[in-house]
Amino acid sequence: MLPQACATHEERDGLPAEASQTERSRSSQDIDIIDKECPSTRMADMKLSQGVEWAVHCCLLLTHAEGGAAVPRTTLAGYYGLPDAYLAKHLKSLVRSGVLAATSGPRGGFRLARVPDSITVLDIVEAIEGSTPPFVCTEIRQRGACALPVERCERPCGVAQVMYDADRAWRDSLRGVTVAHLRDGLPDILRERARTWIKDPSGPLPAFV
Repeated sequence: MLPQACATHEERDGLPAEASQTERSRSSQDIDIIDKECPSTRMADMKLSQGVEWAVHCCLLLTHAEGGAAVPRTTLAGYYGLPDAYLAKHLKSLVRSGVLAATSGPRGGFRLARVPDSITVLDIVEAIEGSTPPFVCTEIRQRGACALPVERCERPCGVAQVMYDADRAWRDSLRGVTVAHLRDGLPDILRERARTWIKDPSGPLPAFV
């Protein structure tokens, strides 16, 4: 079971409820220092941003553009009811990473930079979030009263290794799914509505039966 996001300092540090005020204060100070120096180790920071959801859905929508035509940002934003200005930032990240291509002018907009079956969900996630692993080992086994000597720490410890393995498995899973897979898994009515919207956002959408 994952720890609660709002765990107290005592719970996060494993202190018993009867711990003295001095112990609690010292623990709180220590954790505050760790949180400031290593924010990527905090559970709250391991959550993917909403930009990932937006980016994957927009790439999925672009698979329905006929002939790979560019789709205006407002059309993408309107389909999902997203704030245009915030979406623009994520679309730019996708362009910088080579997932999308952007064109300017009256018929400008965004299109997939590659064929759908060559763009993985991992490509999109890393375009928005980066590729830095969420777990950062700070080698605490080399600190404290029972510190291990450096020469005994040539390999990752069991804690670090299981975190690295989990991160690798997660990325391998996302790498194995392309936007083409996501498109092909959509019901026909959703694909038809996407194509219709892209052609003319002001027109009526096919009704759900």
